[in-house]
Amino acid sequence: LRCSMAAVASAANEHFVERLRGKVAASPEFRALAAQLYAEVRSSIRADGLQSFGDLSPDEQQVLVRRARDTLSRGAVYNACREATWRALDTALDAEADDRITKQAEPPASEATQGANKMDTIVQLAASGATSLLSRWPNQHESLLWLLNAELTPPLRLMLWRLKLRAPEARRAFEAKLKESRLATLSLRDGVVLRHCQAVLQLAEPQRLQQIPRMKGCVSYADSLSPLRGIRSGGDAGGAARALAHSHEEPLAHARTQPHAHSHAPECFWALPVLCVVPADDEAETVERYLALIAELAAGRTPSTGESTAGLAVSALLRETDEQLSEHLEQSLEGGASAVDEIVSDARERLCVGWLEQKATLFAWDICLLSGWKNITRVIAAALLCLRDGLFACANADDTAAYLIEHAKTLSVSQLRAALEAHFMPALRQEVNAPRPDDSPELAPSELTR
Repeated sequence: LRCSMAAVASAANEHFVERLRGKVAASPEFRALAAQLYAEVRSSIRADGLQSFGDLSPDEQQVLVRRARDTLSRGAVYNACREATWRALDTALDAEADDRITKQAEPPASEATQGANKMDTIVQLAASGATSLLSRWPNQHESLLWLLNAELTPPLRLMLWRLKLRAPEARRAFEAKLKESRLATLSLRDGVVLRHCQAVLQLAEPQRLQQIPRMKGCVSYADSLSPLRGIRSGGDAGGAARALAHSHEEPLAHARTQPHAHSHAPECFWALPVLCVVPADDEAETVERYLALIAELAAGRTPSTGESTAGLAVSALLRETDEQLSEHLEQSLEGGASAVDEIVSDARERLCVGWLEQKATLFAWDICLLSGWKNITRVIAAALLCLRDGLFACANADDTAAYLIEHAKTLSVSQLRAALEAHFMPALRQEVNAPRPDDSPELAPSELTR
């Protein structure tokens, strides 16, 4: 059924693109551009003393067309065609959104569009289209930097993670072992891994305890390849579980007296976002994404770039953006800048998993996959800035630790986005050579209120 629905959705998207392409091709602006392009190619052939266009090799034809396109892209006819294309896309998206919203009342409605309003439907359509284009044109992957500090839809997020977390050889090895025997994919410490996974899920996302088998299978296989640092040094997983039980009985006292009681097994925390994003029925893909992630983090490199993951300290970022808050925290924590970094050390080590709520955590990971894991400290600093008023009311380290544990999870993606945009994104975009939001063409769907 799932494959059938996917095939229907793919066919519908292709039909949408075909209709849109026909409308653009029929516009007078496109016909004018096509005529100019034809004339420019003919002029180049004559000027270079070449044969007719049909007698040239495909590579030679492409060179001529690219040259003509580059020449025309600076002219008024090209700009008029581009604007006409935007208008056609605007109208087509608007009409397609209306059509899909109307069909929601007719069974079967897809889970992705159920209850969506018109703008949500348009965003989903655009996200699906962008995903398809990027999968077909790998040389356009630098365009992903347009997504920096954007709240991604599930299709775009999955596409991004598939591009950035790749380990095809590790996936093939897992599939071969799984075909041989399930036992071949398990760690010798499978029981210890299970207890760690249970403890982490109870702490970070207790509502997802049904994911334990999937999570344990993924982490256990990784541990079978190379003992995971956190599990090896985590010691008594049963003791960690007992500490968790105590924390549920006395959460405030536990937060104040043992702020780092669960800093063991960060690798288990890292598995949770992967489980959220990767389709649940694809075990091999889950393993591939997870192994790619821990390999890069263990090596101290940013996925896909090889850059160091050691970013600016949270204390330094705060000092640059909010000196008053920075001074208050250093004084109330009674340890200076190092105390500020220490109180968020678990959040940094776990890459915000269990510290922020799930959507905010996925948003933080999107930023890091696009720009480097070192920028997790920018997300944490942005969270502290969002909690500024409450932190000023904290008089000591115990109060601050308890406040962060309770309130960091309440931050929304929109709050983090605003804080990042105001304080950190200009410098970050410059570092990774990402375009500014002002540079992007705006597409405002017409007549959304009709």
